[in-house]
Amino acid sequence: MAPRWPTTDSFDAWLRCTADWALQPRAGEARQYAHFVLDRYAREGDAKATKALIKKLEAAPPRDSLARLGDARAIASAHLDLDDEVSAMRAFDPVVATAKREKRRTTAALLAKSPDTFRAEHALIPPEARARLSPHQHAMSTYVAAGRLQRLGRPAQALALVHEAAGIARKAGWGAAVASFLLELGDKKAARALWDSLDARERDEAGVETLLMFGRKADVLAKVKTQALDAMTRLVPSEWNLHFVMSDLARAFDALRLLGRKKDATTLLDVTLQRMNTGSFDSRSFASFGAYLSLARMVARDRGWPPALVLLEHALTIAGTPQQQALRQVMELALELEQTDHALVWSQTLGAADHAKVHFARKEWSAMRKALKNITAPAEAAKLAWSLVRA
Repeated sequence: MAPRWPTTDSFDAWLRCTADWALQPRAGEARQYAHFVLDRYAREGDAKATKALIKKLEAAPPRDSLARLGDARAIASAHLDLDDEVSAMRAFDPVVATAKREKRRTTAALLAKSPDTFRAEHALIPPEARARLSPHQHAMSTYVAAGRLQRLGRPAQALALVHEAAGIARKAGWGAAVASFLLELGDKKAARALWDSLDARERDEAGVETLLMFGRKADVLAKVKTQALDAMTRLVPSEWNLHFVMSDLARAFDALRLLGRKKDATTLLDVTLQRMNTGSFDSRSFASFGAYLSLARMVARDRGWPPALVLLEHALTIAGTPQQQALRQVMELALELEQTDHALVWSQTLGAADHAKVHFARKEWSAMRKALKNITAPAEAAKLAWSLVRA
């Protein structure tokens, strides 16, 4: 069920088209795109358009309870953007009140993942649901909320929020990430103290950017090279988890480029290509496909799209089943690399949400491309597109 895209260049026409398509009876998860349009109207302060779309959502509620929760969250968030907290609570309360006990935690977790967490956490999540958040969910929601506050130009509140949840974040294994964030927010003393308290395992899980903040560049480079050599020794035809090995090589490749060692990154890619071009790594079905996908991403960054496209087409021939899943991953990589014409061709055989997602990424949607380019999973596209433009 492809949307009828307007021929006009009017951005408002595209928004109306998206909302009408998403609210069709059989739109399924694509209904979430109406939330994206609602959020856009609310963020721009267009109360008339916002309330009109809210009426359309309320007039045709979905049958699924989690879908109703999604509607309620979007409507409540829109009311908050219009500074109407009473209407926001009125929109959300019935859903929580009727939710079964075992779904309360799911409710809290879904809300905690919202980029608007710093408001949702305190204004929308019931205390009993908030208490059931796991350390990981609590740390994640706090980290996202602090990032949101920082982007809104409220670093002091972001810093206070991070300090408040530092203990829970450490318990959830987020110690290195919190240390990095503290440093980014300007609290060097607290960041160093937290980093020094981490054990070797926690530090090893930190990304290259974080390691560079707290260590010497030479030490980080030596560690990356060691990881690359270790991954290369495991790149053999008998390796069953070939896609994991290639992911390790891809991380080393990206780290070398980040460290300014592009020649070393190119050399690593050359050696990897020499081994993969023997054809002896093609028998692991989906694992081989995943390996070629990571390899194509590296090639695209180092040598451009044409040679990467050759690898992707080869990856599709050896992927086996499920072919749809493989095709979707290839389409998403094309979007990531801004090759939207190829992505559009691949999306023709996928679902409506995938096809619409590619349309969002094309030049007609230039105002949204930057906001949508980081969506990687098709299910997330429908659920998160409305909120990503808030970042």
